[in-house]
Amino acid sequence: MAAQRRSPHDARRGPQAPGAGSVLRGARQAHRHLPRMPGQGRIREMDGARRHHPPHQPPPSPTRIQLMKTLSLLQPWAGLLVLGIKRFETRSFNTRYRGRLGIHASARMPREGRELLEELGKVNRDFRPGAYKYRVCTTLGHVLGEVEVLETCSTNDPHALRLVSPGERDLGDYSPDRFFWICKNPRIYEHPIPAKGQLGFWNWENHQASRH
Repeated sequence: MAAQRRSPHDARRGPQAPGAGSVLRGARQAHRHLPRMPGQGRIREMDGARRHHPPHQPPPSPTRIQLMKTLSLLQPWAGLLVLGIKRFETRSFNTRYRGRLGIHASARMPREGRELLEELGKVNRDFRPGAYKYRVCTTLGHVLGEVEVLETCSTNDPHALRLVSPGERDLGDYSPDRFFWICKNPRIYEHPIPAKGQLGFWNWENHQASRH
């Protein structure tokens, strides 16, 4: 019987004992079933995290604060303006400003304002205590909403005064040498925002207004 040829690879490994291959296979299978050492899986997870870097995320953009030109009024005239009942705002000075204007209710209500609110409540139950419009007209120290200033007119102009109804005249001072601002598109905030008012125009940081 001819002798079995051995490859150079077999020569390098040296002689193998009978059944050596089956012994090695059994050792490998036994190694697979050995219990895993504590922390071994955690090390593999950390290695995987090192290999897979999360994508770069840019930093969040800074919050932009919107400045709104605002005017402080006494109550109930501030509330009547944002409710759309009062359409003209009378002032002793004129302005070139056109656009959205925040309406802030001052921190106090004068006696004339309380008397006006009582008169309105006699003819309209919406201005009686507990009603929605009554609450709007009695909120103090808050920005109530916005209006849009479209145009201004002089009280010395008889043609311009024709725009003012008799009921509107009771809500403002239309004496000579004054001005009335035409305000439209009122927007009232669902939740009035507390703020400190100032004389004349002032810039209000309008970054949390919710509209109704």
